[in-house]
Amino acid sequence: MERVANHVKRRRRLGVVLGLVGVGGLALGIAISGGEISSTRSVAPEPVAASPDPAARIDAERHDPHAVARPSGAVASRSSVGAPTIDDVLRAQADPTAAALEVLVAGLDADDAVVVAEAANGLIARGAVSALSVLVAYDVLGRPWAAPSIIAALGRLGAVAEREQRADVTARLLSLMAEEKRRGARESQGNLLQIYEALGQTGDPQAVPALERELFDPTVGTAPRVVVVQALVALRAQQSRGVLEQLRDQLATSADGVGFEAELRRDLLAAIRDALVQLS
Repeated sequence: MERVANHVKRRRRLGVVLGLVGVGGLALGIAISGGEISSTRSVAPEPVAASPDPAARIDAERHDPHAVARPSGAVASRSSVGAPTIDDVLRAQADPTAAALEVLVAGLDADDAVVVAEAANGLIARGAVSALSVLVAYDVLGRPWAAPSIIAALGRLGAVAEREQRADVTARLLSLMAEEKRRGARESQGNLLQIYEALGQTGDPQAVPALERELFDPTVGTAPRVVVVQALVALRAQQSRGVLEQLRDQLATSADGVGFEAELRRDLLAAIRDALVQLS
């Protein structure tokens, strides 16, 4: 029980930091909560494009989860559907048709963060890996209110994509990570937290070296390092045990800090200890 209570406390402290560093808090909150909710849903891929025989396409897709791994004409570029409302997007979430998929893709371009978040959640829930071509090409940094939702969708859909598409997703996320570290905008720290988490969700071991470097980057704060450690655990990066042990030893000999920073440092040490157990 004590371990559970400590874990809850650590999550609350990290939640405070997430709230402080984010911009467009509504979009970030929805993207995160959407990720938690959708993790309980069935992520069976659904049809993603019109075809001469939609019924046959739906049947084939249900029997072969990779049948729609390649982008189709309906989602290879921005949808021709007009700007959807939140009601349109919510209806589309429950509709397995190709037309509904176009509504979700169109929702990504909305100026309303809530519409973007729900559109992304809908794509995640239906396992629409064919939308990755749009998501990878998305102007994430140019549309800050949409960034958290797009980043979350990249991670979640990259996890169910074929190897080539997953590699594209990882490359895009790593590129965004480098851009945000250089840019240092008001929303960059919040986006970086999302990127770390998304890299872990992809399941792509190619993300491991970059995440390991973040643990020793002096520009990366204590709370973000907790998210990096958790991402390495999500990637089942057993090869990172040595790096984590090195960071643990480094923290053991450093100053404790005071107040909130001291608590975050303890949280990081606890996260490292948990990670070493899980990766053993």
